[in-house]
Amino acid sequence: MVQHFLLWRFSDSIRAGDTAPYLEQISDSVATLTQIPQVISAGIRPLLPGGEWDFLFCVTLEDLSQLPVYQNHPIHQAHQQRCKDWLVKRTAFDVQVLDNE
Repeated sequence: MVQHFLLWRFSDSIRAGDTAPYLEQISDSVATLTQIPQVISAGIRPLLPGGEWDFLFCVTLEDLSQLPVYQNHPIHQAHQQRCKDWLVKRTAFDVQVLDNE
C-alpha cells in the first residue's frame, strides 16, 4: 500500500481566526474521496498550533500506480475546487506501507 500525504497551510486571514469551521468543511470534502474506487481511506488531522502547517491530509491507495488515477478523478478535482481558496501553501510526499506494519 501507499499513503499520499499533504501538509497544508491556511491563508493568513483564516489562520487569524477560528480554523475549526474550515477544518470541518475540508473533512466533509475529504470524506467524498472514499467514493473513488482506488481510495482505501482518506482523512485529515489538525496539527498543533505554532508551526508552519495547519493540518495533515492522508489518502491510502493499494499502490503507487493508482495515484494519477486518483488525482485525475472528477471527485478529487471537485474536492480541490472546494478547498482551493482557503489554502495557500502545501507540500506532498508518498510513503510505502510495509507488509509488517
